Amino acid sequence: MKRILEKIKSNENGAITVDWTVLAAMLVGLSIAVLTAVEDETTNLTSDIMATIDAQDVTGSPTSAQSGTPGG
Repeated sequence: MKRILEKIKSNENGAITVDWTVLAAMLVGLSIAVLTAVEDETTNLTSDIMATIDAQDVTGSPTSAQSGTPGG
């Protein structure tokens, strides 16, 4: 029995597979965390830009803006 346990303990076949699986799982978890943070900030930035654009006063004709004279 002791010899069988020693043989199992010394057998490292498959250990590298476990290492790569754990590494891949950590990478996926980190990617999800980063994407979640970026998504939240992107949504906030988009909302701010939309509010700024909506608040702009767009009166007058395009030619009055090109002439350089205020109001026309």
